[in-house]
Amino acid sequence: MMTIITPKCARPSHLYFEVGYSLFLRTANGTNDTAASFEARKRRGHTKSRLGCISCKKRKIKCQETWPSCANCVKRGCACRYPTVFKHTQHDRIVSEVLSNPRPFVRLSDTPSMYSANDMRLFHHFLIAAHPRIPPEHEAVWIRDVPAFSHQYDYLMHALLALSDSHLSMFVNDPKANMALAHRQKAIRGLEQAFSKWPPTAEEIHAILATSYLLSFQSMFMPDGFIDCIVSLRSCSMLSQYILEHRLAGAFAVPQSLEYMGLELKLRNFPVLDQELVRDGLRSLDNIKQFVNTPSSRTIEKTIFAQLVESLRPLLFPPSRSESIFPSYPIIQASLNTGIDNASSGIYRPPFNHILKGKLKGSFEEVISQPIAEVPHSHIPDPVRSFQGLVSGTIILNTWPQDEVLELLSPSNKLGNILMAHFCAVRFIVAPLTAHEGGMKIPFKGMLEWCERFVDIVEDDEDVKWTQYVDWTARMLRTMRSCVNQRRGLTFGELYDILTNDPAAFREGRLMNL
Repeated sequence: MMTIITPKCARPSHLYFEVGYSLFLRTANGTNDTAASFEARKRRGHTKSRLGCISCKKRKIKCQETWPSCANCVKRGCACRYPTVFKHTQHDRIVSEVLSNPRPFVRLSDTPSMYSANDMRLFHHFLIAAHPRIPPEHEAVWIRDVPAFSHQYDYLMHALLALSDSHLSMFVNDPKANMALAHRQKAIRGLEQAFSKWPPTAEEIHAILATSYLLSFQSMFMPDGFIDCIVSLRSCSMLSQYILEHRLAGAFAVPQSLEYMGLELKLRNFPVLDQELVRDGLRSLDNIKQFVNTPSSRTIEKTIFAQLVESLRPLLFPPSRSESIFPSYPIIQASLNTGIDNASSGIYRPPFNHILKGKLKGSFEEVISQPIAEVPHSHIPDPVRSFQGLVSGTIILNTWPQDEVLELLSPSNKLGNILMAHFCAVRFIVAPLTAHEGGMKIPFKGMLEWCERFVDIVEDDEDVKWTQYVDWTARMLRTMRSCVNQRRGLTFGELYDILTNDPAAFREGRLMNL
């Protein structure tokens, strides 16, 4: 067989050689259609596009014209920017498609930001694990609505990624991928700009509220995030009140009953908390009562103290009864019935939630009118009242005047720090008992470090040995710290198991072996 080698010559001669060789083959095959052969060898025509990205134009290569980044730029890892005409063309195309096929779609930002592959990993982690569960029965708001309109508000997207990164760091130690603070700073700057344009539209205020929620939840995973958490929650309180008063429709305009639909079941199955653990906490509060019950004590300190007592004392059984006789709290049904608005619906609705202003349970005068660590024979345990006392403490921090809250949290306020150490400790032993399923999955390492800071900042002076008033809190924290050191992602659900199965560990400050 004869082999013909194509010469490497200039393009015109090379083209003529190929055409001649094609004619030779067609003649050999009995074909003599010269015009058809030449037409077959002509270069294909193409439509020149002016919508390619700027980078591909500079490199003089074909652009795939995909948004937000073409394949060439993705492969090179560079920023992909399109000319203005591309935006208008894409806008017209999208509008045309929607009008012809009216399906739900997400309106993207006119000036989209660039996000890395790690950001996409964080976005996925948010959807499957890191999203908040507030309200507990309305989780779809966080995994459907908020991600949908986060593309329109950069500060919301950065808050979402910041929370996801901080949550992931509770389980995985990857310093190279840790961008939580960078995203948090961008979210805060964006929030400041959004607040500067007050009043916002209905859509904007729901985006602002979602961002504030996300920043507050991220603070729970930050060792020094207590003040940030309170500031963000106070913003949530103000925004929620604004939405409620102006009846602004949106993702967070949900019925208040949704927040408590799952709570009734939790309260009906409320486990009996170890009685000695409860009494230890009440005795510790009784020891500091002398400093709270003085003319120089602030109103907010007295009110916080009262809510701490209200969180623990309703969980005590009277001397004539014991938890061995009553495996559950006997008054739970009657207490729940007092909170049901609609008997046919069976939905439990406490008179307030932890964000909006509401009536607090028990005043300081009522609390100290009887021995704190003892209950009379006629006392009836009431976990519903305990839950309301727990919520009342949060209401104070979220809704009281800001200067009073900051005075309470001041590092120089020793009584305030002792009260806040007890505030965190009481939440650790009561909140898991009423936490919904989503709340059980929250790791509490950051919140543990909050409490440890309140204890560490308390120092003795010449007149008072202040450190003795945080002994009970310090013992509890020692046990919790040993658990977290063994399992860094320790959750409220695992804390619940320890509280119900081995409560003596908290009383003794025992190091655990998980």
